[in-house]
This record gives sequence, C-alpha cells and structure tokens, in this order.
Amino acid sequence: MGTDDRKKRILAHLAKSTDGIKYGTSKTSSVSDSTPSVELPPPPPIPQPVVPPPLSPKSRKRQVIDHVKNSSGDFGDFSFGSEKRKQKISEHLRKSLS
Repeated sequence: MGTDDRKKRILAHLAKSTDGIKYGTSKTSSVSDSTPSVELPPPPPIPQPVVPPPLSPKSRKRQVIDHVKNSSGDFGDFSFGSEKRKQKISEHLRKSLS
C-alpha cells in the first residue's frame, strides 16, 4: 500500500511540474509494428563439395610411388644402400596397401 501512495504522489508531482505531458504507468505498450519491410535478395546457392572418385589400387600405388620419388630426393642418401632402400620402400608399400 505504501508503494501505491508513493507512486500516486510522484505522478501528481510530475503532472504539476510539466507542461501537459502525461506520464502513464500502463503496462501495455501501444507501440505499433510500423517497421518497413525490406525484401532481401535470395541467398547464394551453397556449392556442393567435390568428392574425388575412389582410387583403384593401381592408381593409389602409382600416386604413392610418385610421391616417394618426388619427396625422397630432398632427404639425401641414407646409411643403407640403394637396394636396401628400394626393398624397404617396397615392403612399406606392400604393408600399407594390404
């Protein structure tokens, strides 16, 4: 009850001290939805991901061997000979493909 009396006194004071401006305490807002509608352009289509076709075992082996040939030149010569090196690479390929 005390808050209602205080509220009434504040509103009465505001009514006296302002030039005809009314301060209401209505809980409902009278704001109308008068926002202009803007037509947005349609979103661009989403591109489908490109999936490469599955590789056959021969083409996969060819890609791996080409990769080994291209990248092994950068490492220099290892401690084992070229025959052992070829044998280790072929064993590695055989194990990885099976």
